[in-house]
Amino acid sequence: MSDAQRDHERLEQLLADRATEGLSGADQAELDRLLSDNPAVDPLALELAAAAAALALSEGPAQELPAHLREKVRVDAARIRPTDASMIVAAAAPTLKLAYAGWWAAAAGFAVAAVGWWWAIAPGTSGSIQSRYDRFVEQTPDLLRAEWAANVEDYAGVTGEVVWSDTRQAGFMVFKGLPANGQTQQYQLWIVDPQRDRNPVDGGVFDIVAQNGKVIVEVDPKLVVSNPQAFAITLEQPGGVVVSDGPLLIVAAPES
Repeated sequence: MSDAQRDHERLEQLLADRATEGLSGADQAELDRLLSDNPAVDPLALELAAAAAALALSEGPAQELPAHLREKVRVDAARIRPTDASMIVAAAAPTLKLAYAGWWAAAAGFAVAAVGWWWAIAPGTSGSIQSRYDRFVEQTPDLLRAEWAANVEDYAGVTGEVVWSDTRQAGFMVFKGLPANGQTQQYQLWIVDPQRDRNPVDGGVFDIVAQNGKVIVEVDPKLVVSNPQAFAITLEQPGGVVVSDGPLLIVAAPES
């Protein structure tokens, strides 16, 4: 096993331990060092996941966030972005409700099980977008694939695909030959999910700077998508729109 793999596994373990039972001073120092070496990793991702799992699983009466956990939130927030620490603590203060003291234990299994998946596919994690795409394709059991087809004559030469996972609510777009969009417009992805709404879900905006070779873009869904029937690309004003007037330039529909 390489040193990088050992550091990877150790960072996963320390994040899981901190999310479920806390760390000693020495372990926290080691975690700080590993996070410093991997700045793209979100240090609070697992703690938020553990909290969400605990709240979902708990059946006991709720109580206000204890003072020592409020302080932990403040310290962690300050470590990530000091200027926002007071805002985060204020949002998490007395209005945040937690279940009985055993909630950390209830969340432990979830946090440890989730860490490998989170590392592999979370947007913005370490590695090139090509390597993240490759890991996603290799490690996603419910992978859905759909090839782009032109819906407008000027885009007849565009090829590529969309890969998507309902379970992970994540995916990637691959393009070859998609024209550059310039400075006055941005491409926007739309995800058609009739079970959710008659209007397509915003899948994020992106830029194509040049047509040289293959371009990979991460999908950025703004809502939960459970049954995508098609993916479509439009050209919109910078920043995108809430509802598009079209036209749909290219479309990808999974095989039924």
